[in-house]
Amino acid sequence: MKSENKSIKTLRRNLTGLLLLACLVSCILIVGANGYLVYRGENLQQYTQALIERVPSGFWVTLGIGSAQSIGTFILAAIALKFLKYWLSAFFGRFLQMRYCGKEL
Repeated sequence: MKSENKSIKTLRRNLTGLLLLACLVSCILIVGANGYLVYRGENLQQYTQALIERVPSGFWVTLGIGSAQSIGTFILAAIALKFLKYWLSAFFGRFLQMRYCGKEL
């Protein structure tokens, strides 16, 4: 049991370090790209707005629908897990009570 706890803590520490490294690299890349655009004399707000406007509107609609479906799936899964946990605890509680009281199902 202790070795499992230790391995879980090690895995969590490694994942945290990996995420921090990924965030740091992303921040450096963003600052570098923005610095390059400023060096070229670009207006960052106009450049970003033009970049976003070049993406077709159908993509944004599809992205919104997909995001809504994903969030809905997560919410339904959470609700289903709560009901399943309740039903299983109720069933097994009754089953164990009957078994230890000497009654058959």
